[in-house]
Amino acid sequence: MLNRIIIIYIFLILMSCNSNNKQNNKTVGVKSPKIITIYCESILQEPLSELIKSFEEETQCKINLYSDCSQNLVSLIMYNGDGDLFIPASTYGFKLLNNKNKSLLIDSTLIGYNYISIMTRKNNLENSITSVNSLTDRSFAIKMANPNLSSLGYETKKMLESFGIYNDVLGNVISFSADSKGMINDLLEGETNVVINWSSALYNYPNKNEINSFQVKGYKDYDNKIYAGLLKTTTHKPLVNKFLNYVCSDKGKEVFNNHGIIQRRGVVF
Repeated sequence: MLNRIIIIYIFLILMSCNSNNKQNNKTVGVKSPKIITIYCESILQEPLSELIKSFEEETQCKINLYSDCSQNLVSLIMYNGDGDLFIPASTYGFKLLNNKNKSLLIDSTLIGYNYISIMTRKNNLENSITSVNSLTDRSFAIKMANPNLSSLGYETKKMLESFGIYNDVLGNVISFSADSKGMINDLLEGETNVVINWSSALYNYPNKNEINSFQVKGYKDYDNKIYAGLLKTTTHKPLVNKFLNYVCSDKGKEVFNNHGIIQRRGVVF
């Protein structure tokens, strides 16, 4: 009797092990989704997130999106040592990355244009701004992006220098910021009366009707170009190219336009 019980016990153990092995084999057979890593400046986070959601559903891949200012993104790329795409808000981000490693960028695709605007609260100094030179008026308390950290700050400085007024305007700057929409909040809350910002920051802003936006006229680099840079560390190039084609499709164009970024298609090597 005892021997029969032992035999039955051993049989049950063997059956349990066999069942676990089959389950493990099934688990091993499941393929993990391909993962794409994208680094983008904060102004591009919303349109990219919208496109990423639908692209993930269509391709069953996973896209990790990191957003910050260009300086911090470059530091993150160098620290992580991996990634597929770098999308700064202007070519300034590429200059920063090339200063660290000239071989990391291997290709680039033009995905759209953004513009620098001067913003004020409605019924507050709006009639005082007749041109970019008005920013030298000492009655203005200006907030702008940091030229050393972000593409917006760098492009703002370049624009003001082209008019020969950067140092004069700098005397009116009360603080620097890396947050485009945060600067609009400060404007509405009365912490500043003039903001130099990306025009696209205002597009989906809930209280945009309270803001006047003046695009800078007479500036040769008025149409700031936005490129997606392909990184040498990419491990899924065909899938990344498929995503870029999606970004440049009619759907991508619609999404970017809805966020204030005018899109035309083109490739730069």
